[in-house]
Amino acid sequence: MKNNSLFTRILAFAVVISLVVSTPATQASAACNLPNKIIHACGRYNGQAYTNSLEALDNTLKHKVKAIEVDLSYTSDGYLIGGHYTTGRLAYVQSLVDYTVLTADVLLEKLSDRDEIYLIVDSKCGNIARVYRDLVKICEENSYTTLADRIVPQIYSEEDYDAISLVYDFKEYIFTLYRVAGKNTSKYKSIAKFCKKHHIKTVTIPKAYVKKSVCKIFKKQGLKVFTHTVNTKKQVKKYKKMGVYGVYTDKC
Repeated sequence: MKNNSLFTRILAFAVVISLVVSTPATQASAACNLPNKIIHACGRYNGQAYTNSLEALDNTLKHKVKAIEVDLSYTSDGYLIGGHYTTGRLAYVQSLVDYTVLTADVLLEKLSDRDEIYLIVDSKCGNIARVYRDLVKICEENSYTTLADRIVPQIYSEEDYDAISLVYDFKEYIFTLYRVAGKNTSKYKSIAKFCKKHHIKTVTIPKAYVKKSVCKIFKKQGLKVFTHTVNTKKQVKKYKKMGVYGVYTDKC
């Protein structure tokens, strides 16, 4: 009986140890793995793109999507809302006349229990770190325990990364290259090396700049290349032949 009791205790201890040891592997497997289709600016709604509106988001969430990009701006009175351009108190006024303003609070609430969806954030304000501090704060205050890890910041420079990485340990970034001259291959090589150094796995390039030679620069460093905005299957095939991994699209 004593031997059996000792054996039982040893077995139980071994099980506990195995669970503890295996935990890091489980966490590592949860690293960001973006799909090859990102819905742009909350998706097209009623034939209109770029609205970043509540209606567009609700419509997109009816479909089986894995990643949604949202442009975020601050109003003059300090509200963080969906909007591609900022003019005074409101962003992208042409759309907001007809649609409901999407606040950051509502955006995160809508995605809080959608664990399959990544939120790609494109900040349209000067203080880029402020945007991510506010997003993380909303997640923490509302106990959206997994949502912060599904936020993927878009950055335009090395300095953006330096500022945002101090806010939160985001699992992935997207280095966005439309501010980089299309023929500036030396700059592309520099960015590719920077991304590899900081474990950034994704860049996005405007359609006009996509070439096989450009894609090779990033793929050589193990990066996935996206382009934007692509709304036809014919275009998707065209850019994939050039080496593009995925696309931003207005269509669900």
